[in-house]
Amino acid sequence: MDADDWKSLALNHLAPGLGCIIAFLMFVSPLRAVQNVRKLQSLGDLNPLPLVAIIANCMVWLIYGES
Repeated sequence: MDADDWKSLALNHLAPGLGCIIAFLMFVSPLRAVQNVRKLQSLGDLNPLPLVAIIANCMVWLIYGES
């Protein structure tokens, strides 16, 4: 493989795949806190704003994708 093949592989497959993995990890990172809130039936010291921002972000991207 020459340099152009590696560049094409990185730009077309590795970078998007890595982006998907990082996005998945980012969105499941608060899962433990959410499970704890459900178990305790109380927010306690959890700040719900980041979770609302994640949901709003996904909704806006879905609306944008539909148009």
